[in-house]
Formats: sequence, C-alpha cells, structure tokens
Amino acid sequence: MITVYLAGGMKVEWREKLKCQLKNEIINGQVSLLDPTQGNSPIRKEYSRRDLFQIIQSDIVFGFMEESNPSGIGLALEIGYAKGLGKFVILVNQSDNRYYAIVEETADITFSDFKDAVEFLRRLIK
Repeated sequence: MITVYLAGGMKVEWREKLKCQLKNEIINGQVSLLDPTQGNSPIRKEYSRRDLFQIIQSDIVFGFMEESNPSGIGLALEIGYAKGLGKFVILVNQSDNRYYAIVEETADITFSDFKDAVEFLRRLIK
C-alpha cells in the first residue's frame, strides 16, 4: 500500500475531489491518504507536529497550491520537509505567485492541472 500525504491549503474541496477520484484505489487497499484536515487540533504546535509526523509516514506528498491560498508558506514547509526526508513530491501549482517557482523546482513533478496530477498519481499507485 502506498501512503500519500495531502499537503496544501486547508480548503477541503480539493481533498474530497481527490478522494472521490481515487475511490477504487482506496477501496482496493492500494492507497492510504493522510489528510491533515481530519482531527486537527486548534493548537498550532500540536497540529504542526502531527502534520510533520504524517509526512514521515508517507511515501508520496501530493501538494496543491490553489489560487486562493494567500501565501503557500505552509505548503512550502511541507514540501521542503518531505524532500529533506527523500519523499516523492507531486505539486499542483495554480498560483501566479512568482516566488513559488522555487517550490516547483523542489517538487519531483509539477502540474498546473489538478486532473493531470491525479492521473499521474493513479499511475504511480498501480
């Protein structure tokens, strides 16, 4: 089983969309998704530690930098931490933030289209 950490903005819509698109792989036990929005503590130190621990547990980090994300600093931290641990990073960057290019360079592969990134992840899982 491949474990994927879902990094990025805290808006739930993209995570739910990804879960729906990987429904068969989840049911068949091919993939496990670690969603930091589930059971999140309101205490910053607690949820930050838990998020980093979940990255340690993951095989792949799937990051989504949505247009509405005000800075992407949390996602940048998660991707940097994952790369420091040798994790494979898939990034979807839909932001026009010119400073986010360095995060793109850190990811193993970057997409601008969410659907293309999910299809790539699906191929990795199989």
